[in-house]
This record gives sequence, C-alpha cells and structure tokens, in this order.
Amino acid sequence: MIWFEDNTISAELVQMRALQPEQWAKPLAIKSDAKPILNARHDGHVWRRVPEPLRYLTDNAENASS
Repeated sequence: MIWFEDNTISAELVQMRALQPEQWAKPLAIKSDAKPILNARHDGHVWRRVPEPLRYLTDNAENASS
C-alpha cells in the first residue's frame, strides 16, 4: 500500500539529511504547568496522598448565621 504522503515525507527526510548539525534548530524548552505532589508520603510500599481539609465557610461566617 502506498500512502500519498510518502513523497512529502521522503522529501522532508532528504532536506533534513542535507542540513549540517550547525544549522539544526534548537528543540523547544519543555514547559510544564504540573505542580509536584506535595501532600504525599511514602509508606514503605507506595506513595499515599495526605488529604487536606477544604472548608467552604470561614469561622466568621458560621458565627454570623447562628
């Protein structure tokens, strides 16, 4: 089976092989927005997440409604 992109791919490979290493573009820097897991601990076998309490109301709001 012949794909119609084969000629395009082979043309790009020929162009890439013709480039000298000095002409190569530098790869893009990896930018990661992922934050490392800080609320975890290792129990000897696996990493376990430590739950963090989440409060929707502050103490002031609870006192004001009562």
